[in-house]
Amino acid sequence: MKPKNTLISLFCGAGGLDWGFKLSGKFDIIFGNDISEPATYTHSINFGTKHVTHQPEASDLPAVFLGDVSKLEIDRFEGLRRDVVTGGPPCQDFSIVRGPTKERAGIEVSRGRLYSYFVRALIHLQPRVFVFENVPGLKSANRGEAYKVILEDFSALNIRWSEIKKLVGNNSRITPQDYEIIYSDLVDASKLGVPQARKRLIIIGLRKDLSQSIQWKVDVLKEKVRNALNGKGRLVSKYPL
Repeated sequence: MKPKNTLISLFCGAGGLDWGFKLSGKFDIIFGNDISEPATYTHSINFGTKHVTHQPEASDLPAVFLGDVSKLEIDRFEGLRRDVVTGGPPCQDFSIVRGPTKERAGIEVSRGRLYSYFVRALIHLQPRVFVFENVPGLKSANRGEAYKVILEDFSALNIRWSEIKKLVGNNSRITPQDYEIIYSDLVDASKLGVPQARKRLIIIGLRKDLSQSIQWKVDVLKEKVRNALNGKGRLVSKYPL
């Protein structure tokens, strides 16, 4: 039997983003991390992961780590198979709920820069695919500059790593692979069968060496992903709950 794909989830919360991967039957959730204790305990119940408060070892997996992502020694997972990394860094500094642009500091403050630890994970783990989610307000934070910088980080990790290291305090000399952005837009959950008008920004990246090996298929892949996330052809998209 073909082994399932593995998934590592940062800022995992109770595992809402990861649940869809689990429901597909094609993924094993091997690790999650969040700073919220109720969330990590719920994640542990939802996915049968071991709840740990120490730096997780390979023998602990599958596990969920309760702790600050900045303290996570992500290089411990370098020897493991890692197919997908997901994450939704705290979005308070990007949310339009907080009011005018001047009140949304975005990447200009440390809270908004937590996404840099997601980038650090991509650099160390080099998963085949990453899925990044956040609030729609991220696209307009800092007059669109935050969104632009984040996309550039994902697309040019090899170039931007020296800058990211200044934020996350990492001295690694890793030469990371860049990512091809397969999808980057808002997704309306109501078009996918969720009985709620909830929109989220979803960014999906495919490791460049993989995208280059199927270059003639990349545009087809992008269209398929776009159609799937927009609910194209689904009755619930036309008649949302």
